[in-house]
Amino acid sequence: FPSLYCFAVMRTYGYEVGLTRAQAERGVGIFACDDHSLLTADGEITIAGTRSIRFNGAPVGRSVDNTAGNTELFVHAWDAVVSAGVWRSHTFTLKADLDAVLLPDRVRTHLRPHVGQKMFVINCPWGDMVFGALEVFSYHALLEWATRGHDCPAPKNWGEDKY
Repeated sequence: FPSLYCFAVMRTYGYEVGLTRAQAERGVGIFACDDHSLLTADGEITIAGTRSIRFNGAPVGRSVDNTAGNTELFVHAWDAVVSAGVWRSHTFTLKADLDAVLLPDRVRTHLRPHVGQKMFVINCPWGDMVFGALEVFSYHALLEWATRGHDCPAPKNWGEDKY
């Protein structure tokens, strides 16, 4: 405790497939969480018995901060997470890049004091961004986004970190 639902957005081809298989075989990264999902916009894939959740993709341009302008893509991914509903059974939801080191037991230790709060982790020391390699949201924060998230503007020239 607290319980963690972890997911990753991946492509169905390229280096992420092998990386994901290796993590699944070892039970590490998102596969060490209480529940996990793989999300794909470019098709479906099954890795170690986990079938991906397919969501609508979106064009990715250049953002105002010169990173990938992928806000729309990730809004669609979060919509798929909300629709799948797995997060509702867990205290926290984590979105992790597959090439990020994720140690769920260490994360639990840091999150335990925040159980029951409406919170997300600010992991960027530069103002108004959350680094997308690891995003952490409490149940109550995700419930708020599920209810009112589309009231927030999601400019297509922003990256997921700024959104």
